[in-house]
Parts: sequence; structure tokens; C-alpha cells
Amino acid sequence: MTRIFKLCLPELCLALCVLICAGCSVFDSSHGKSAAAVSYSDQSLYNYKQGQYYASAGRFELAREYYLLALAATTDSDMQEAISRDLEAADAAIQIQR
Repeated sequence: MTRIFKLCLPELCLALCVLICAGCSVFDSSHGKSAAAVSYSDQSLYNYKQGQYYASAGRFELAREYYLLALAATTDSDMQEAISRDLEAADAAIQIQR
């Protein structure tokens, strides 16, 4: 009996691994759902990051120019909202400096 068990041990381990892996996918809560990937324009991302860099350096007029370029290049509504918020903050900082 132990000889049969020793011969079947690799097959039993393989079967157990298959059952465990299949069980994981059955109880996965994201089964059937897909995540949408959002692709931002490289140009808008570059300009937005440049605007953030200049804003953090206190160069708000230059940051404002880059935010406007980023806003013109983006088509995503979430990105437009983020850029608009930062643009308004840069405008407010420029007004305070004057």
C-alpha cells in the first residue's frame, strides 16, 4: 500500500494544486469585472507635471502657462478637473503676489 502511495504522490500533489488554483478563481470577487485603463496624453502629463514643479518652486506664472498647455492637450474629464483646480490655485497665488 505504501508503494502505491509513493508512486501516486506526484499526481496527488498536482491534482491538489489544480483544485486549489481553481478554487481561488471561483471565489474571486472581481470575477467578471474588468478595470478600464485610462490613457492620458503624454504631452498633457508632461505639461501638468511641469506646472506642478514650477508651482512648488513658487513660479506661479510659469506654472500657469504649463497648466494651460496641459488643459489644451487632455481629453480626460478627471484630468481636466485636476488641472483646472491647480490652474485656479496658481491664479489665486498670482493675485496674492500682486
